[in-house]
Amino acid sequence: RIDHALGHRGEHSIANAIAMLGERPDPIQHLLLRLDAVRTLPPDAGAAVCQALYDEASAREHPAIAMRARVLRLDHLLAAQSLTDDEIDAAAQELRGTQPSDTYVPSAWWSIVLAYQARGRHAEAEQALRAAWSWIVEGALPQVPDGYRDSFLHRNPTNLALLAAAAGRLSLAVPPAPVTPR
Repeated sequence: RIDHALGHRGEHSIANAIAMLGERPDPIQHLLLRLDAVRTLPPDAGAAVCQALYDEASAREHPAIAMRARVLRLDHLLAAQSLTDDEIDAAAQELRGTQPSDTYVPSAWWSIVLAYQARGRHAEAEQALRAAWSWIVEGALPQVPDGYRDSFLHRNPTNLALLAAAAGRLSLAVPPAPVTPR
């Protein structure tokens, strides 16, 4: 993930991580590593692998990992320009009821916002944007200690992009920090 954040594909790091798991890897860790490896694939192949991982996670009754696979599939389908309305709607519906494992929820909502926009479904994109804004501002922000509030809002790239989009498109603002007596 660090390689990916730095703009590298990360094949070597993922291969090393899979090798470290040994011959009898923990199935959940193996699923998560395989999801990380999907980022190294071309869009069409990545979408297919994500579908297989979604099916496997669902069969193992692990909806959080299945949700992550579904969101990563959206990203690949967007890149391949082969999104369908049904695919996006299913991801949005599933995200409302499942927190993806090992994925930041606003990132998942951002993928859905971008997918809806790509299909010209602006009303649905705004609903997804509102859901992301609500998760950040109403759900997470009250739990963030005062000393980390500025970083959470202004230095987290996902939060920054989502909050800027919500302010511009929906006129949603972040409430000012409460004043605490000293």
